[in-house]
Amino acid sequence: MAISFRHEGTKTQKRKMILEIKNITKSFDGLKAVNDFSCSIEAGKIIGLIGPNGAGKTTLFNIISGFLSKDSGEIIFRGKNISDIPAYKIVSLGLSRTFQDLRLINQMPVIENVMMNFQFQPGESLINIYFKNRSSTLVERENRKRASALLKFAGIGEKADDLASNLSYGQQKLLSIVCCLAANPQILLLDEPVSGVQPVMIEKIFNMLNELKKEGKTIVIIEHDIDFISRISDKIIVMDEGKKIAEGLPEEIKSNREILEAYLS
Repeated sequence: MAISFRHEGTKTQKRKMILEIKNITKSFDGLKAVNDFSCSIEAGKIIGLIGPNGAGKTTLFNIISGFLSKDSGEIIFRGKNISDIPAYKIVSLGLSRTFQDLRLINQMPVIENVMMNFQFQPGESLINIYFKNRSSTLVERENRKRASALLKFAGIGEKADDLASNLSYGQQKLLSIVCCLAANPQILLLDEPVSGVQPVMIEKIFNMLNELKKEGKTIVIIEHDIDFISRISDKIIVMDEGKKIAEGLPEEIKSNREILEAYLS
């Protein structure tokens, strides 16, 4: 049974939940990677999702974002059941994510990586591929301006014309988040955004995510850096062996020695 730190009364029920995960289960060769997992994510908050390697965190992200089918359960995003919707449609609904392997196109300029993630681009139309009309050109020009603004927001605007492969690892992490933002999501799922990143860059990512929160974005973060997660999260959820084993405020999770020793050592 999960440890739950609840002291908010009925107010919790009245809050606007942007994402509800209901009894999600997923097995691989008889092993339950996600085991009857449920949680609710409040709009405009930053949620930390932590646990040891193999706990099921990334598998859960893959299910939420449509890259992996569930065995049972439901994913409700903004009141809509998205459990069996393809990944590209989920992005268009307002849910975007990063990956541990970043998935950047290294031999393409940074700004082009960002522009590829804009939704409903005129270049996707067969007519516009063969007959590049004026409206298509104007939209592409506007998208380039938007991409440039996002890169400046992330502090890497001067790298716009560099190849993605020429960025430092920390800058590539920032770029992957910017690519998410290009899809104009309401909720971002970030898979280890500061893993392997230098302290200076961690602070840049920390500040960027807090700015996004102020703008009303909802963010769910998988991360092993407990100090980073504790500083940035409004709430932390702990997973182990596919199950939710604890949920609470950062100070409650960090002060629970049983959780720290058993699952975070």
